[in-house]
Amino acid sequence: MAFPHKPKDIDGLITMLGIKADATICLYGDIEYPVKQLAERVFNDLKVTKKAKLKEVISEFSSRYYYDCSGNSYSMSGKRMVSNRGWGSMDKKANFFGVDRKLLKELADASKKEAKEEREEREEEQALIDDIIASFGVEIVKDPAIDPIKYSIYVKAREDFYNNHNDHPRYKAFRRDKSKKRQAFWETSRILSEKVATVDAKAFMGVYNDHHIVKLDYGDDNGQMEGVIEHGGLFDKITCICISHH
Repeated sequence: MAFPHKPKDIDGLITMLGIKADATICLYGDIEYPVKQLAERVFNDLKVTKKAKLKEVISEFSSRYYYDCSGNSYSMSGKRMVSNRGWGSMDKKANFFGVDRKLLKELADASKKEAKEEREEREEEQALIDDIIASFGVEIVKDPAIDPIKYSIYVKAREDFYNNHNDHPRYKAFRRDKSKKRQAFWETSRILSEKVATVDAKAFMGVYNDHHIVKLDYGDDNGQMEGVIEHGGLFDKITCICISHH
C-alpha cells in the first residue's frame, strides 16, 4: 500500500482513507464494523510495520503472477466474484501488473505450455497404466455396456494398481521423468515471475517514491474483521496492490 504519508493518528488515517469517521462497513450482511474500529486496527498495524524496501516488494509481487488456463476457478475482486481465466482480474485492471508486456507474455506462454504438457502427461499416464495392467493378463474394457464383468475386473485392476503396484519400474521411471520436467518448468516460471515482478516493483516504487509504502496482511480466513478490511473497500482511496495468498 502507498499511503501519502505515515498517519500520525487514527483521525488522520480516516481522513486519508476518505471515509466518514462515523460510518460503518458491513460485508455479506454480517456484523457492522465502525470505520473508527477498523482504522484503529490498521493504524496499530502501521505503527509496527517498517517501510517496505524494493527487495521486499519484488518478493511480494513475484507471488501474484498465476496464469489460469482452465477458467474453472473464481476469486473475489472487490465485492464481485470473477473468473480467474488467464490473468483473471489482474491483467490490465490491476496497478503495475505486467508493465513489461513482452515479459508477461513469456510467462503466460510458459504456463500455457505447461498446462498442455500436463494434459498430455495425464493421457500418457493412463495409457501406461492400462498397458501395465494388460501385461498382468487383464483385458482393457472401459465401457460397462460392452461387458460388465470384464469392465468390473478392469476397474478393480486399476484400483489394485494404485494401491499395490505403483512402484512398478515402468511407472516409476515415467513419474521420475515427468517430475524432472515439472521442476524445470517451476524454475523457468520462478525466474520469469521475478523478472516481471522486478519491472513492476520498480515502476510502482518510482511513481510513489515520496509515499509511505508498507506491506499489510489481511484475510477473511483470520476472522470477520479482517474479512471486512480485505473486501469492504476500506482502502479504495489508497493505492493498493492486492495479492491473494489463498
